[in-house]
Amino acid sequence: MNPIDLLDKHSSLWSNFYLLLYAIPFLITFLFVDRFGVDVPVFDALVLTDLFHEIDFGTADFLDFWRLHNEHRFIIPRFAIATLAFLTDWNTKTQQYASVMLAIAIGISLYWIARKKHGDRVSPLTDIAIAIALGSLVQYENWLWGFQIAWFWINLCLVLAIALLSHENLQHWRDRHFGLAALFCGLASFSCAHGLLTWLAVLPCVWVKSRHAQKPRRWLLVWCSGFVATVLLYFIDYHKPAHAVDPSHVLKHPREGLEFFFALVGHPLSSEPSTAIAWGILLSLASSICFWQFWRDLANREAIAPWISLMLFSLGFAAMTTVGRSSFGFGVALASRYTTVSLLLFVGLLYAGQYYAEIATRPWQGKVRFGYRAIVACVAVILAVTSLSVWELGKDFRNHRLFSRTCLSLVGYMEENAESSCVRRLYPDAKIVKYWWSPRLDRLGFFERSHAVEFRDRPQPSCGYLDRSQSSQVVELSESGTAIVSGRVRFENCQTVLPIVFLSRNDSTEMFASDLIGDFVDSSREPETWTVQFVSRDLQPGRHSLRAWVYDPERSAFLSLYNSLDLRVVD
Repeated sequence: MNPIDLLDKHSSLWSNFYLLLYAIPFLITFLFVDRFGVDVPVFDALVLTDLFHEIDFGTADFLDFWRLHNEHRFIIPRFAIATLAFLTDWNTKTQQYASVMLAIAIGISLYWIARKKHGDRVSPLTDIAIAIALGSLVQYENWLWGFQIAWFWINLCLVLAIALLSHENLQHWRDRHFGLAALFCGLASFSCAHGLLTWLAVLPCVWVKSRHAQKPRRWLLVWCSGFVATVLLYFIDYHKPAHAVDPSHVLKHPREGLEFFFALVGHPLSSEPSTAIAWGILLSLASSICFWQFWRDLANREAIAPWISLMLFSLGFAAMTTVGRSSFGFGVALASRYTTVSLLLFVGLLYAGQYYAEIATRPWQGKVRFGYRAIVACVAVILAVTSLSVWELGKDFRNHRLFSRTCLSLVGYMEENAESSCVRRLYPDAKIVKYWWSPRLDRLGFFERSHAVEFRDRPQPSCGYLDRSQSSQVVELSESGTAIVSGRVRFENCQTVLPIVFLSRNDSTEMFASDLIGDFVDSSREPETWTVQFVSRDLQPGRHSLRAWVYDPERSAFLSLYNSLDLRVVD
């Protein structure tokens, strides 16, 4: 074998090795979704039940897809979710897997843009760090809730629009690549409210391309006209949601607004509030330097424009969310779902930093490259550690989703008026879940309810007991009052029961409160001490007798725990 063949073989081996490293973050994400994802519709997803019912009866029309979902035009995700629902009997895990596939498509598109703009200058280390960011588990809420597929779709639309505007042969605003870029921004706009930002975020790419045209202003005019037309169309028949917040809250509390903004930006690197704010300030400053460099460096504007667009989109989203959500409290800034957009800021900064490190002039070139790679390596390690630390949160998320799934299957045996009812884990309005959506899902074959469930009093052997030491206690009704009851479940005697304790009152066969008491997949099944907390307002003044139950899905039966608890409720 000649030296050239050996060199080619060596290069091929390294390429395969790097490809494996790129794939590992997404493989971990896929395993995370496979292990912790649960097939159950909750919250906003349940609202789609009415749409599926209309489609099944053949009475659905465009207005059913057009209507607002909170403040969002949710047209494209509705089409996508409805299609998957009727193909899979609404197995919501398929939407979770689809989100992973969209993230992989985003990674491939970014890889293509980077090679198009920078050729072989892009370091494999940068690509690996970006793969870690795109597959980061800090987005666990979006990975494990199929309804959030819209977030990954909008990111993909943005990246595809940037890729189309990066095309070398783009000579005229009537070029099909320009039109397709506008189409993807339009699709993003009618997926969620922050999709409208894609039009503004890609303006640097449009502006750079227009500089090579005979009439550059026409490019910008056409693009801005498309944005204005989309906004006008978006707000046709728009009405402010009943729970809409006051956007002037940020102006009234500027410090809270800034802390919220920076925490949202820095959250992918830390969930600790002060550290997240510090990272947010640092990343915002780094972005500002890139914006300034983009403005003054004429020679390299075209190469940097795609990454400026990613940064603008991420920061614009943080600003929009701060205006719309900061009044809900600082903790909202650390919500997992927002990191899907925040992470794009890292992608833009890493690619922009890579480019400027590679074109640095001597004698500083070597030191700049080394410094950049050291920073990337540190960021990659921090992202990886932060990502893997979420694994346990995924386990908790799965247990609570399995709890919700059990509650939905037993919704006919749950009280709809009780504030402590587990149905409220599915949707705030328990009545519409019990009497409207659940029967429709059952009829569609999308989610089967448990029917003809038995109630077995004092089963043998005993499954546990309710602690009677609190009998005859007095519970006072108040706006924020709560009561707690406790006991023990013997899983060794009842190995097929679920790790949930339900409470009923007096002679009712409906459960007014419940709580998770263990792990659904824990193989040890050791005896478990349990507590269930409920709102005191769920009990009317007077005497009440509480009973505790566990559910056995194999026997389709509620099994009572020994003892009952007598309470006296006073107003």
